[in-house]
Amino acid sequence: DWAYVSVVCNDDVAYESNLQVLPKGLPLGYLDLDSDGNVALYVTRIVSPSNEIEDFGLEGAVDQYERAHLTYIPAATIKCITVSLGTKGVTSSASSEGAAAP
Repeated sequence: DWAYVSVVCNDDVAYESNLQVLPKGLPLGYLDLDSDGNVALYVTRIVSPSNEIEDFGLEGAVDQYERAHLTYIPAATIKCITVSLGTKGVTSSASSEGAAAP
């Protein structure tokens, strides 16, 4: 199973999703990748090019879905996608041209 996804855009901003902390039953599952390479994911953290981190913690939400917002990232803006698998710590990277969904 995928545990973590990071989408780095051409402006070097990384949109990250920790799939293990997201609530079950979100629309579209945790991640959607269409045949054109466009990505929709629930962002739990954004990392700027200067390494500033903005966390979107889901803890403390009155409703578990309250802070889960789907973010659309067009394929033309994606530099790379990195996926961490399960607890094995295996990381796999793919460009937007060769990315695959689980």
